[in-house]
Amino acid sequence: ADRARLLPDRHAFLGSLVRPEVAEPDVQAWLDGDDPRPIVYVSFGSFLSARSDVLARVVEGLRDQPVRVALAHGSTAPGALGSTPRHWLVRPYLPQVAVLARASVAISHAGNNSVTEALAAGVPIVSMPCSTDQFAGAAALEAAGLGRALDPNAASPNTIGDAVMEVLGTRF
Repeated sequence: ADRARLLPDRHAFLGSLVRPEVAEPDVQAWLDGDDPRPIVYVSFGSFLSARSDVLARVVEGLRDQPVRVALAHGSTAPGALGSTPRHWLVRPYLPQVAVLARASVAISHAGNNSVTEALAAGVPIVSMPCSTDQFAGAAALEAAGLGRALDPNAASPNTIGDAVMEVLGTRF
């Protein structure tokens, strides 16, 4: 083996690090509410939140499911999502680590931070990868039994809702 590619004799692999995060009081109050339905956290990150078409199908697929939804819509205008139930928490940004600590399922683009933070919280992921390493990450999550991978360009609202309900029982 090429010595330049080997790790030094003294090294430590730390793995991914997840920062602590405190939710704002109103978000924490929603998380602590007495609604017993499982929480689904939805976020496509800062860049891919522009995929209003995907977010609108996610909303439609979850609207009639027996869940509470915490949705970070990012740059998508709330009006592009269609109607959202009053019991949902819908904001441009949500404290992801804090919400994942209470979530039962995450819907994500399978970006590295989202995957790392969801796995650290023991939350299975319905991934809808859109670019680069997200495809490999989504496939690996599904192969490991840690969620489902869906095509963001083709998944129907029913497919999205069914995938969420399927993984709800797989919190690890």
